[in-house]
Amino acid sequence: MKGATPQNPYIILICTLILLLNLSAATAVSESSDPEATQAAASARPTNAKQTKVVLEKIDRQIRSIPILASGRLHNKTEYRLGFKTGGLIQEILVEEGQQISRGQLLATLDLKEISALVAQAEAAKARAYRDVQRAKKLKIRGVMPEQLLQDAETELSVRQADLDMARFNQKYSQIRAPADGYILLKKAEPNELVAEAQTVLTMAADATGWVLRIGLADQDIVRVALGDKAKITLDAFPNQQLNGEISEISRAVNRRSGIFEIEILLQPVNIPLYAGFIATAELSPAGDQSFAYIPIETLVNSSKGKGEVYVYEPTKGTAKRIKIDIAFLHGSEVVVSAGLNSYQNVIRVDNDKLIDDGPVTPVTGLGFQHLN
Repeated sequence: MKGATPQNPYIILICTLILLLNLSAATAVSESSDPEATQAAASARPTNAKQTKVVLEKIDRQIRSIPILASGRLHNKTEYRLGFKTGGLIQEILVEEGQQISRGQLLATLDLKEISALVAQAEAAKARAYRDVQRAKKLKIRGVMPEQLLQDAETELSVRQADLDMARFNQKYSQIRAPADGYILLKKAEPNELVAEAQTVLTMAADATGWVLRIGLADQDIVRVALGDKAKITLDAFPNQQLNGEISEISRAVNRRSGIFEIEILLQPVNIPLYAGFIATAELSPAGDQSFAYIPIETLVNSSKGKGEVYVYEPTKGTAKRIKIDIAFLHGSEVVVSAGLNSYQNVIRVDNDKLIDDGPVTPVTGLGFQHLN
């Protein structure tokens, strides 16, 4: 055709490239204007996150009270400190420490020469006063004795009878007899020693009243206990045997020397040999129940001053979450948690260092958690 200009192939190539660049820019603008579509596309891409296999432990929830631990020494419930009513020279002591004794058994006696002389003197004075009264009565009948003198003689007789009663009482308690069945704890004097009145010569324990553990509690613990609260007791002498008891006495005043309040725990009868002075530890269970979560100690990541951290399993996300907990106390191989686990059913046993917070995990079957009673 006339006037037509032949086309240059280079110009055609340049125009094609410009057109392709414009189309790419338009596509990029379209994708950036729809972020939800972009996010959905990204989530559709395959992930390379590694799943960590973990063992889940079911949280065991129990209702109980926070125990109180305290140590003390074993004592007989009833102990007698025996002595003489009057002072004097000990003639003989008939028992030794540890010896079993029976009620009414003669244990020790003073030299009775002095007290017997006093009894004889009182008996003679009473006899003379009695004769005076009889003589006064006869004279009164004859009319030669005033009524007042007869009354004075009768008063004197009453005084002499009282003196005799006192002398005989002192004579009776110049001997020591066992007030109950039991055994001798301590012997604090020997024959031919001079002792004062009421000075302790022998200490004995009664069998019938049983054994008690006396312990001291601080202010914050004494207000939590009450008569009848149960106790579990372990003796150093028998560490593998648990004894049971209950609080039988609570002091209402602080011990001025130690600054603590003393309580007494009455032990239930046992078939093991017990000795006064045994060291024992008591676990008290005060009234006032509270809900606690029990978890194995292996699930604890770290702990300090009643606080700790554990991993819990979030099934909706399939992840492990690290949370903080409040530790009430340790119970054998268990951690007793007072707060932090109310919203969770399982904790993760920490067997490796691959766990991370919010990291993906895969639960596997474990041995299971056996709660300690």
